[in-house]
Amino acid sequence: MAGVVVRTGRGRLLNLGANKVAVADLVIGLFVNNATLTESSVLADLTEMSTHGYAAKTPGAANWTVTEAATTTVVAAEQTWTFTAAGAVNVYGYFVKLGTALVCAEKFSDGPYPVANTGDQIKVTPTIALTAT
Repeated sequence: MAGVVVRTGRGRLLNLGANKVAVADLVIGLFVNNATLTESSVLADLTEMSTHGYAAKTPGAANWTVTEAATTTVVAAEQTWTFTAAGAVNVYGYFVKLGTALVCAEKFSDGPYPVANTGDQIKVTPTIALTAT
């Protein structure tokens, strides 16, 4: 992902691997504020979309693929949001959370994407990448 895997997200993933937190599904959402993303970002820094028939996506474990290499990635199948009209809203990017912890977030490099019409869509292929140092 060209976005940011945040500190709390890395911690939550390691705690999950060490069986120190309950297993939870990764949830993918869209954010509508022009947030500055850093490794210190938290979920409260993002304003999740809440209009236009939006709902976060939970692909489930079977829909994520892990590739282990110098950069280990986990990628979900493409997620599509189809909206209803309710006035224009700019969508700046997507995030992935685990429970209540932000794991990562990415701003659209060619965005924001405006949502204004019934049938407008945003498609995201969520990717989390961890690189060995």
